[in-house]
Amino acid sequence: MKSFFATILFFSMTSSLLAASGIEINNAYLRLPPPGTTTAALFFDLSNNEKSDRSILKVSGAISDDFEMHEMAMDGGKMSMRKVEKITLKKNSTTSLKPGGFHIMVFNLKRPLKDNEALEIKLELDHQEKISIKAIVKKDL
Repeated sequence: MKSFFATILFFSMTSSLLAASGIEINNAYLRLPPPGTTTAALFFDLSNNEKSDRSILKVSGAISDDFEMHEMAMDGGKMSMRKVEKITLKKNSTTSLKPGGFHIMVFNLKRPLKDNEALEIKLELDHQEKISIKAIVKKDL
């Protein structure tokens, strides 16, 4: 019985620690690149439950030294991808990084990725806040 209450206490403390930053990340995945290629795309949903806008300033991880934030946009009637310096997370809303919109490009992968592999990715936000996320490599979406 003591272990049951200890487990409940642990999870309630963990939940409140995760919620303390006000940024919640869900559905993080990297699309498995075709064999022989060293570029992948990273997608996830970020909920900013804070009272002010926040921004992602930098992305990093052990799998590569070359991460870039990108946005897909219409340019002269054609869809184009452009690098952005930050991704703004509007207060009290969810920003989805997804195909056809904001996303993270991962260049020069250090090794081939495997389907269903879990990778740790780090986000650096404004206010010098750092968040680690677990992204799953997915072959089929």
